Amino acid sequence: MPSKVTLKVTQGPFAGENFIFEEHDTLVAGRNKASKILFPDSDLTVSRAHFIIEIIPPKAIIKDLGSKNGTYVNGVKYGGREADETPEEGAQREYPQVELKDGDEIRIGKTHMIISIETPVICVACGEEIPEADLAEALMDDGSYLCNNCQQKQAKTVDDWSPPPVIICLNCNKDVTQEAGPYVTGGYLCMECRKLANEQVIDPMEVLQAMFKEARMEQDAGLDIPDYEMIKKLGRGGMGAVYLVRNKKTGEKSALKIMLPKAELVLKQKILFKREKHTMQLFDHPHIVKFFDAGKVGGILYYVMEFCEGGSAGDLADDNGGKLDLETASRIMLQALEGLAHAHQLGYVHRDLKPPNILLTSKDQDGIAKIADMGLAKDYTQAGHSGITGKEYSGTIPFMPREQVSDFKFCKPVSDVWAMGATFYNLLTGQFPRKFTKDTDYLTCILNNPVIPIEKVNYSIPPAVANVIGISLEDDITKRYQNAAEFQQALERVL
Repeated sequence: MPSKVTLKVTQGPFAGENFIFEEHDTLVAGRNKASKILFPDSDLTVSRAHFIIEIIPPKAIIKDLGSKNGTYVNGVKYGGREADETPEEGAQREYPQVELKDGDEIRIGKTHMIISIETPVICVACGEEIPEADLAEALMDDGSYLCNNCQQKQAKTVDDWSPPPVIICLNCNKDVTQEAGPYVTGGYLCMECRKLANEQVIDPMEVLQAMFKEARMEQDAGLDIPDYEMIKKLGRGGMGAVYLVRNKKTGEKSALKIMLPKAELVLKQKILFKREKHTMQLFDHPHIVKFFDAGKVGGILYYVMEFCEGGSAGDLADDNGGKLDLETASRIMLQALEGLAHAHQLGYVHRDLKPPNILLTSKDQDGIAKIADMGLAKDYTQAGHSGITGKEYSGTIPFMPREQVSDFKFCKPVSDVWAMGATFYNLLTGQFPRKFTKDTDYLTCILNNPVIPIEKVNYSIPPAVANVIGISLEDDITKRYQNAAEFQQALERVL
């Protein structure tokens, strides 16, 4: 049984409604039309964007969005702007996040809601759910649970294994010499990492093997990937690291991406990585980064893709003082839109478009732009059914359209259009379409702040081009270009 979070409305205009979440999602409540819980305009006790709840089962976090009257959790007021502040002024402050627990009550105006959280008890070693009748025997001294089969394996491991004088946690490198015995397979995790592992569905054997491999890589000892020679690390993200490699047979350079082997890797992240590989295999287009190979070594999943020597469009902008001239930016955008249009035609949305995800084969005028990082690409014809994002918010905040915050699971090609418009805007101006400052609450900004017309930021942009960019950045999705092909065609007409 997967973890499940249920939001039960007990009082108010929506009394009796239940919102059930078994996968990552967000829920915005307010009078704003983008809200999932949409209050009538006549209910002035509720603000346009009152609060947001983010659910990553079994966790649920609520955050006030600068509402007029605040959000109450178990009778305690959180957030709410000052009496003399306008909504715009209130949006400039950061409001506290509250992690909700089973049975907590949320109140805004006359509406009361109860949070129900159901979490299966899982064996820390094998990830299998432990029946209620076996819980007492499965409970370990450190608070984790180990099923009977894994307890027997651990006992055998203890008999057959002699620990070194100093024992280091395989995940965080903390000295755990004085802590509990071996972690199932002969390696060690500290109490905090054991607790973390207990909260996740993981395969500890694979994780531990992968940790050893990652440690070797960090020490420049190299990772033994068949047919590939490791050259250097190119970058590291939330769930993967990318290395420059050379094919031993052909001598060709490629980019190799691995899934980072840390204890917090969960089953869903493994599914995401495999889905990324599957998605990349579908695309064969000159303006989408090519997929070459994939495999698994010692618990580490990897795939090999095209290496673009020119870096990213964002890198090119940085090299030129933070922005690009219209001719260069337009050339990159038209090529990237062509690749994105191909993905849209196949029924996929990218959901994480930004300058760093547009790669260039070279930095000169002959460089070809290619859409990269298809890991978040999703079959929108099946939207709402897989829900595997691997991130607290899919996408990167300044390049996210409003609908991606309020209902990201159901993003369509029109949402990619906004992100590409924001990317074009950023490449031409060095700024973001919405105003973000150090103290601004980013969620409130996205939900409430309008887009700043590009002609007010860069006066040299031709009016026709500014108009196309403005349409791509419409908050009303019915007024926006509906897909990358429409955006591309409109831009071609004005250049």
